[in-house]
Amino acid sequence: MFTTGALTQGVLAVKARLIKSTVDNLDYSTNFTILYRADASASWSQATADATSPTSAGLAVGTFTALNVSGAGSSEDNIEFYFTAVGEYAVCNNAVTGPGCLAAPAGTPAGCEFQVDFYDQTTGVTAAPCTDCTGPL
Repeated sequence: MFTTGALTQGVLAVKARLIKSTVDNLDYSTNFTILYRADASASWSQATADATSPTSAGLAVGTFTALNVSGAGSSEDNIEFYFTAVGEYAVCNNAVTGPGCLAAPAGTPAGCEFQVDFYDQTTGVTAAPCTDCTGPL
């Protein structure tokens, strides 16, 4: 039985995504960071990417890591990190901003979203994440 979502083994892959779904010529942006703590009694600090990470290999994740999408048509900006330190991870962002957010009528989606995908990099992305369990995460 799991009592925590903490990484206990394997390689945690975290992919932060800014996804623009509107075809309108609108710009969006967000900043995010990834925090780490060894256990629930430890304080949070910037997570350090594994040496094999495609982004910031062996370095701390920046306090404000930017994602931006712009222009006409659907688009995506994303950044992926790998982590191996045993413990807890949290992704925090400062909301999606930009002129495109003002274009949506009240109560409707703005055509852009911040999404975080995570999986065990060793076993890869699962086809049906809500039903498949392919790794230790």
